[in-house]
Amino acid sequence: MRLRIGVLLLTIVCCLLFAPQVKATDYAYGYTSIYVDSGNVVRGYHRTEVDYNTDVYYRPYVCASLYKDGVEVVRACGGGFASATRNTQTAYSAGSTYSALSDHYVNIEYAEEDPYNPGYYYYPDNLGYYFSGGGSHPIDWYYVASGIYNTRPDESIHLGDTSVPLQIPYAFEAISVTQTNLNCPSGYIGYGAKVVYEVVAVNGGPIKKAGMTPEEIISSVAGGFSDYRPFADPRQTDASGRFNDIPIGTCFQNASSNVCIDVRQEFRIKIPISGGEQIYFLGTQANRRDCRDGIRVTVSTGTDSQTFTLGTVN
Repeated sequence: MRLRIGVLLLTIVCCLLFAPQVKATDYAYGYTSIYVDSGNVVRGYHRTEVDYNTDVYYRPYVCASLYKDGVEVVRACGGGFASATRNTQTAYSAGSTYSALSDHYVNIEYAEEDPYNPGYYYYPDNLGYYFSGGGSHPIDWYYVASGIYNTRPDESIHLGDTSVPLQIPYAFEAISVTQTNLNCPSGYIGYGAKVVYEVVAVNGGPIKKAGMTPEEIISSVAGGFSDYRPFADPRQTDASGRFNDIPIGTCFQNASSNVCIDVRQEFRIKIPISGGEQIYFLGTQANRRDCRDGIRVTVSTGTDSQTFTLGTVN
């Protein structure tokens, strides 16, 4: 965020998910997500769906599993028309690891009796989902029909599975701080910077997920705001879980010397989940020393901190 400071009046000026590729026809789609809600309940969402053409011959089916410390603690299965969904849940315990897995199936809609063997039925796999590849995939996957017709002795085809570990956002880690144009208006001058952040989980690893929305509150002698607001540019994280805070700095009016002010940013992040968003408040703060000729940024979470200095800071 950029600040602007006048001679008499201190004012603040705000600076300036995952969408899977859609297949046209003859596909089945599998999806899995997991999060912890405000009541410390781990919730999994599991879905298999089929497109309009596929729905003529097949019904989607999903088996949902939640794992705690590598052991399956919940298993639920069910089908539907066009889409099949299951929701799973278990109590969250700090220090344990959790993951969600979905087994995706299509059940063949029609059976035919063998005229030469009364009582024996076979199932026509009209679109060839038996040859769709199967396998394990992260988060979501499209299972595209092969178009190879075959018949089967059973009605259910296991397409494959999707899975995702539970990653709870813990902090923003600064990857780099570089100088950039602060775009101060006429009569103002200041030093601008760009911070590239990465969202880090409780276990210290990066959360490589697109579509998360970082938000901030600001406090300084120039004022601030206490309602959390989006600030990243672009607004959401990319597929690597990174985002830009650009530009940061303060524009000073008629500054004849290297004047400085202190600015504090505090953060939270919104993560999309089935049916809405989950908010996580982070312990990360960015304490800045904004000067006419330089900037110092200290990003801290708990006892861990990173300090970057550009230009001249008084």
